[in-house]
Amino acid sequence: MTRKHIDFDEGYISLIQSMNKFVQLKSTKGRKTTKFKVPDFMLDLLGTWKKAQKEELLQKGRSFTD
Repeated sequence: MTRKHIDFDEGYISLIQSMNKFVQLKSTKGRKTTKFKVPDFMLDLLGTWKKAQKEELLQKGRSFTD
């Protein structure tokens, strides 16, 4: 899941990919998108985690892209 799959403004996560038994990403069955409403505390947690990840990558000399 990438940040583009998370709608922080509306509070939804979009499921648009699945993983096969070889741990490869693929389209979902029927190529459908499923949206899940996410509680505010989880959106806060995801935002905090992404910020920490960005800082860690910058410390290691890697750039961060959304």
